[in-house]
Amino acid sequence: MSKNNDEPVDFTAMFKDAKPVVHDRYVAPIDERARRRQSENKLAKAKNKLSQDLRDSAQLRASVELSDTFEGHWPENKPIKYINESLVNTANHSDSLPFIIAAKDMLKKLSLGYFPPDIEIDLHGQTAQQAKAEILAVIFEAKKRHYPCINIIHGHGKGTLKHKVPNWLVQHPDVAGFVQAPRNYGGKAGLLVLIGIDFEAYKPEM
Repeated sequence: MSKNNDEPVDFTAMFKDAKPVVHDRYVAPIDERARRRQSENKLAKAKNKLSQDLRDSAQLRASVELSDTFEGHWPENKPIKYINESLVNTANHSDSLPFIIAAKDMLKKLSLGYFPPDIEIDLHGQTAQQAKAEILAVIFEAKKRHYPCINIIHGHGKGTLKHKVPNWLVQHPDVAGFVQAPRNYGGKAGLLVLIGIDFEAYKPEM
């Protein structure tokens, strides 16, 4: 072995020009990146759906006009109830009796709590215009999701919304009928509302 080979190697001197590598970028594992992309895609779809729902709701408010001056005739000291007469129109049927029976039977069962609401909204603390917009939105949502029954809590208070809500509902083409809510759904402070019900297709128990 030569003398040169016997000399100790100075590694410090050999790598004096080397620079440490700085890792300023985190590379996620493939599975983590996939999860992140999936999460971002879900978020984007949710935002798109929300935007579409808002556009649809705006179109609904523009297409359905609920007058604040319309006054319905409601019996005094009796629970309120309503049937959309266009769904039980004698001019459209040679024998309207079965449809009248079906409508009355359904309202009776509604008032007894046979049809639990799919959606409930509470209008406490809202102005008349806020409440009207909320009602339009919930009817739209119920129709879109094929929910037949909604519960609208208008409250007691000064009676402003209690007076206005039924007068708005009778003007809406998708409202088939409504009754004063049973006690467990608000009683005199609420209404159970049927949305898009076809009384002709409904078969009452005879």
